[in-house]
Amino acid sequence: MSDPVTIYFIETKIPNVDDFLGLDVEAVAQLLLAELVGSDKPISLNHYLYTRFDQAKESGASRLYGDVRRDEVKAAIAEGWGWLTNQGLLAPDPTSDKGNSQIIARKAKGLSTPEAFEAYRLAASVPRDLFHPILQEEVRADLLRGRYDVAVFQAFKEVEVAVCKAAEFHPGEKYSTGLLNAAFGTDNGKLTDRRASEAERKARLNLFSGAMGSYKNPLSHRHLNIETLREAVELVMVASHLLRIVDRIKHDRGMQDILKAAKRLTEVANEAAASMKSGD
Repeated sequence: MSDPVTIYFIETKIPNVDDFLGLDVEAVAQLLLAELVGSDKPISLNHYLYTRFDQAKESGASRLYGDVRRDEVKAAIAEGWGWLTNQGLLAPDPTSDKGNSQIIARKAKGLSTPEAFEAYRLAASVPRDLFHPILQEEVRADLLRGRYDVAVFQAFKEVEVAVCKAAEFHPGEKYSTGLLNAAFGTDNGKLTDRRASEAERKARLNLFSGAMGSYKNPLSHRHLNIETLREAVELVMVASHLLRIVDRIKHDRGMQDILKAAKRLTEVANEAAASMKSGD
């Protein structure tokens, strides 16, 4: 009598073991997540492998891929499992006192389809440091969730808030075009670099006005249907660049204030020294 045939989830998706071993680690991770995401019980890598190899052999059931290239298959599964853990898609089981079991993280439950998982993978592959620090948490989280319109709107909203604070306007005092003109107006903008040429000052105003007018203001009234991660990341990077410009302006102004203060202290010291000398 032959062993009962068990077809495991991975085999239904990738029937050939050589094809499975040709997958990259993220693709293996996606297969694992698609299989595990429906489970409401704690899971562990050791138990997962045991049920598909050793336990199956003991019970007379077929093993994963018929036990062909066993060690390589187990290593590939371990790599995919490790990727899920490192991405926070598998979390420690809070009910376990041994620390070797895990649960499906909340954010993983919406990533069971290849399309959702691929969007997440691409977003996760973008280094955090490429984004301005203000955008590294909520905005990046929206990108990971595939909420591209929300991510782009929030990124440019942060630009508007940063400009308002740097120009020392009260919240709500200036909006949109009025805010940017008051901040970067070529003649008397509060953040205008008067050392720059008129053409450069005008370009700076146009840079901020064009970006905000194209991507922040329309999103306040309607969806722009930003459908791809690439487009969303590109726009968030534009917002990051604008935020770093504001940072540099604040830094330069701070240095100018320090230099002015130092110059004034020198003048006061010189005046005091002159006064003491004249009194001798």
